[in-house]
Amino acid sequence: NDQKKRSFMQHHVLEIPGSEQEVAVGTEEALSTLIATPSLPPRLPQIFPHPPVQPLQPVQPLQLLQPVQPLHQTLKSKPAVSSSQWKGYRQRKTLPQPVRVMLAPPNIKYNERKSYYLYRHSHGDKIDTNILIFVHAKNDKHVNCDVIGKEMNLRETATLSISSIAFKDNPQGPPNSYEDWFLESSEINSSHILNVDDSKRLKSLKRAVEKLNRVIDAFVIPTDHIFLFGMGSGASLVMETCLQRVRSKKPSLGGAICVGGGVKYIPSNAYANHNSTTERTSTVEKSATDVLVIASEDDQWFPTTAGANSFHLYNECVYSILGIGPFNSYVDRSFVEMYVRSGDSRELAMGTPEMQKVIQFFQQRLRIVQSV
Repeated sequence: NDQKKRSFMQHHVLEIPGSEQEVAVGTEEALSTLIATPSLPPRLPQIFPHPPVQPLQPVQPLQLLQPVQPLHQTLKSKPAVSSSQWKGYRQRKTLPQPVRVMLAPPNIKYNERKSYYLYRHSHGDKIDTNILIFVHAKNDKHVNCDVIGKEMNLRETATLSISSIAFKDNPQGPPNSYEDWFLESSEINSSHILNVDDSKRLKSLKRAVEKLNRVIDAFVIPTDHIFLFGMGSGASLVMETCLQRVRSKKPSLGGAICVGGGVKYIPSNAYANHNSTTERTSTVEKSATDVLVIASEDDQWFPTTAGANSFHLYNECVYSILGIGPFNSYVDRSFVEMYVRSGDSRELAMGTPEMQKVIQFFQQRLRIVQSV
């Protein structure tokens, strides 16, 4: 009873259960009413002057802060394609597995692959729309070609620098002393240069051309997104590969650069029986790969006369295979552009006129999906 009394004295009005009568707190009548009540009424919360406690609301999970984009990415312009298409383009493409199998021995360690090839994604925009394949010169290293590709920093273009070791019949064995893509000198005496019509030279060159074409066909991108860059004997391999694609009726490439090398000899059976009365059609434009040949005035291996010879051999063979008559340099469309530079050095340095010509050649032919 004392406990009930203390609880009762804290309130102002007591509501009698089953009745509308109210009694004043602190009176004898209210005290007797409380004592006579067998139990607290079910409507007990009504005697409290303050509102009932509200149930706790569920706590919302914390929202993590979104990463802030760098300013140089925020200021970039929107792509020229739709967002759904752009999502697929804006990805770095890995080197296809068939290409890796052809260029390096199986079960080779990752670090040892650098001895056979170097694959580098697009440097600036991280979009691998195009692929530029480097073929180095004799006694040179593919690492130097990789440096050239990095310095050029072409838009949306990945680079693949291949070593001549990857084209050997037994890449696991030790490389030969001459380390070339095909035989241009005698295996016994490296100082003895083979004739351009030597059967050993032509056979080894044909084998290298076939392998480079297999590497090109292993890519899953359109062929006009693939570009070749050859230097010295690598330039001869590049130009012969472009010519072989015309013979085998394969799609043409985006373009090719030949520095200090090119086509030197074409057998008579490589020319098709053409009909000089056949009219030129629009299919000529995309029937062969455009080639930029860079020759030096004082180069003893590939002088200006050799560059002019490659210019005519390539065009004459293309027009003969297409069966549209002999090539006329004054009227017909030429697939070869020749650039003559001073000196005898085959090295390319940024800022030189020949390198500016190379970059201009690519800028006119690269496939770009992102607007400037």
